[in-house]
Amino acid sequence: NQVGIHNLKNFNSIVWWPTFARAVFFPLLAVCIIPANNPLLHNDILSCVIVFIFGLSSGFIHCANFTVAPTLVDNEESRNATSLLLLIAIFLGLTLGAYFGLAVEEVIWMIAE
Repeated sequence: NQVGIHNLKNFNSIVWWPTFARAVFFPLLAVCIIPANNPLLHNDILSCVIVFIFGLSSGFIHCANFTVAPTLVDNEESRNATSLLLLIAIFLGLTLGAYFGLAVEEVIWMIAE
């Protein structure tokens, strides 16, 4: 499968580097809410821009995964199984991420008070 081999060579630049680069967003988002009474970054427009860019990068990484991963397997049945596995992983990640975010928010508010 020539397409899969070509995409596999670019996989690091398409998916992994943007994924690791997103780690910079976590401290930026934290300074938007800490301390609770007067956050370090208290500009609402800047906070919205940070969240927008975070969401844009998330969409890019998900689209890149959904584009590249099915081309890495040989037959049609495996491509369908790969796409289904990616879909389950995204739903599970969104669900667990939402609950984890709620737990982290509670910890941050306890620390900030």
